[in-house]
Amino acid sequence: MHVGGNDSNVFQRASASRALLAAMTDLAERLGESLEALENCPLADAYRRAQAVYGVDLPDFWRIWGEWQLPADLSTLGEL
Repeated sequence: MHVGGNDSNVFQRASASRALLAAMTDLAERLGESLEALENCPLADAYRRAQAVYGVDLPDFWRIWGEWQLPADLSTLGEL
């Protein structure tokens, strides 16, 4: 699955929102890694890792992040 968006958007604890910090903290725990190990991780990579770890139980944060980042299905627009 291709995740669009700008891979230069990376996780940095110092500037992360509370929601992102909580999501990354939980992801680090699930991965068995430290939060520091995820510092500067591109968010697209974090999303892919979250998909792999959580599977169908993907938390709302990552589900919504993916909805905003994945290319929209434009097939419903018909021929332009």
